[in-house]
Amino acid sequence: MRALADFDAAIDLNPQYADAFAGRGYVWSVKGDQVRAIADYDAAIRINPLYAYAFAGRGYAWTLKDDLVRATADYDAAIRLNPQEASNYYYRGEVWQRRNDYDRAIADYDAAIRIDPRYAYAFYNRGRAWRAKGNAARAGSDFDTAMRIDPTLKRPQ
Repeated sequence: MRALADFDAAIDLNPQYADAFAGRGYVWSVKGDQVRAIADYDAAIRINPLYAYAFAGRGYAWTLKDDLVRATADYDAAIRLNPQEASNYYYRGEVWQRRNDYDRAIADYDAAIRIDPRYAYAFYNRGRAWRAKGNAARAGSDFDTAMRIDPTLKRPQ
């Protein structure tokens, strides 16, 4: 894959280039190699300990490895470093939801929606969390809102 070769070349030219490690980590994650992705995100964070994107990327890789405790910790760091990035709350909400902590998931989806009121997936997943908590009315309202924002979404079964 050409992107990997480009990131390798950038790292060879500048081994302190955190963006190149994070970018390569993203490519590894997309390719399904979470071990290499995490190693590259680790390198990016060592170079720049305030790099919110690298924490979020590593959090996603931990999620894919089903290490939800580490994923939560990395999303906590990403949010602390960049509290205005809606996707960090959204993805931490997904982790809370997978951990069956629906109240925390809803709180994170609420935060994502406050930052980006057109975040269809945040409404959709908040609806799933409300449904898991047994609140069909709130779930239905969120599903309706999500589908108005993004008509490709379908009401879950």
